[in-house]
Parts: sequence; structure tokens; C-alpha cells
Amino acid sequence: QLKKDIAANLASQQEATEIRDKEHEEFDAGKSENEQCVGALESAIAVLTGAGSGKKKAGLLALSEAKVLSVAEDVRWVMQKPIAWKSTSPADMSMIRNFVEHPEALKGTGRNDGTSALQLRN
Repeated sequence: QLKKDIAANLASQQEATEIRDKEHEEFDAGKSENEQCVGALESAIAVLTGAGSGKKKAGLLALSEAKVLSVAEDVRWVMQKPIAWKSTSPADMSMIRNFVEHPEALKGTGRNDGTSALQLRN
């Protein structure tokens, strides 16, 4: 009986180890993805800081088209993640969706107050 109990215990340990290893791999994958999302959002925040506030003379209008498109692509990637939808209000999601779909709207509105076409649309 003791040999059976030891064999069952060893099998149980092996099964538990396999489960922990699988969970650890899933955690690492999720952690890496979350870190990439945070990095993309930090990049977008750095580029867009002060936009529409009127504090910077040119605001978003001074951003190169390449930077705006790069930020839009980073934000688009992040918004494909379920966590983004869980932690963002519907109003913010609408503005983000407009930006991602029409990043060119950040360029020029004929206004000199730092307001973008995207902000006007919302």
C-alpha cells in the first residue's frame, strides 16, 4: 500500500508541476503584452502631451505626420487588447477610436487656438 501511495503522490506532484509551469508561461506572456501596452501608451502620451491645451503654441499641429501616424498605430494596437476596453470610458473610447481611424484630423483645422479637428468632432 505504501508503494501505491508514494506512486500516486509522485504522479500528483508531476501533474501539479505541469499546471504551475503552464500558468507561469501564460502569466509571462500576459505580463510582456501588458508591458508593451504601457510602453506604447507612454510613448503616445509623451508625443501628445499638451495637445489642445493652448499652452504650446503649435500643439499637435507641430507634430510631424510620421509621429502622429506612429502614435495612432501604437494606440490602435493597444485598443485591440481587452483590458483597454475594460478600463476606458465610452466617451474616451469614442475619442480614441476617432483618432485611430482619422489621425490626419490632428493636422490643421483653420483655428489657431490649438484645437484639432479631432477635438472639434468630439
